[in-house]
Amino acid sequence: MHEEKASKRERFFSFLKNFALMTIGAFIYAFGIAVFLDPNHLAPGGVSGLSIILNSLIKFGEFQIGTGVWIFMINIPLMIIGLVVFKLRFLLGTVYVTALSSAIIEVIDRGFSAYIPDMTNHLVIAALAGGALVALGIGLVFRGGGSTGGFDIVVKLLRRKFRHMKTGVLYLILDSSIIVLSAIAFQNILVAMYAVITVFVNSTVLDLVLYGKDNAKMVYIISDCPERVSERLIKEVETGVTLLHGEGAYTGKNKKVLMCVLHDHQYPMLRDVVKQEDKHAFLIVTKATEIYGEGYKNPYADEL
Repeated sequence: MHEEKASKRERFFSFLKNFALMTIGAFIYAFGIAVFLDPNHLAPGGVSGLSIILNSLIKFGEFQIGTGVWIFMINIPLMIIGLVVFKLRFLLGTVYVTALSSAIIEVIDRGFSAYIPDMTNHLVIAALAGGALVALGIGLVFRGGGSTGGFDIVVKLLRRKFRHMKTGVLYLILDSSIIVLSAIAFQNILVAMYAVITVFVNSTVLDLVLYGKDNAKMVYIISDCPERVSERLIKEVETGVTLLHGEGAYTGKNKKVLMCVLHDHQYPMLRDVVKQEDKHAFLIVTKATEIYGEGYKNPYADEL
């Protein structure tokens, strides 16, 4: 009974956490579009970029549909696809985030545009800040288990097929077509070039939010005193060490090879320990870009 209550409480707090992440992410995403991208005709890709283009080109007299409304309308068929492919929880999160972010964009555009500082009209600032905010918003929404709709659904589908490709890279590929379309629609190569900057910022920040800066080093150490080196590494550097058994092809001697994975900031300490214990030790250092296990990523978490 106690375990069942604890499990319910855990699920409830998990729901609250995910709901908060999606809500905050929707606000940040909408703010980036409404304040920085839309006013400057920066269409960096995705449904938001397509909506910015359509909102600028299609008018009914003095009336404009609005970028937020376009985003919601284009998302309807995509969300139907999402319902077929993904589970209901994902769709509910997508509907919530899409509706909320679309509404926020419309409120800012129609109610607060007069209060937006002039600095947001500077294309460099708009490209950098807009790209970073949109990526941060999308990343938080993804971490909450939802999506902002549009290309998010397409990207999730592609991630199932091309699991070796990161989310930010897929966005980069898909968004290129929207940038080309924006250059044609606005007949302004300069604005399209700034949109390219936005896409690169978006891709970089999104991967950082989703995957973290978990770049680390994998080090192989071949030493004549492996026991002393491994003992100090475990105690002083606080990193795990794995002993591999090797044999010198030339000498035929058996050797213990130490292998350890550690964060970048720990590497100087490892190098110092090895130097102090064995000046003739042989080190092979490589970059480890994705690590699963204790202290790193959860191998059982959903792929983003």
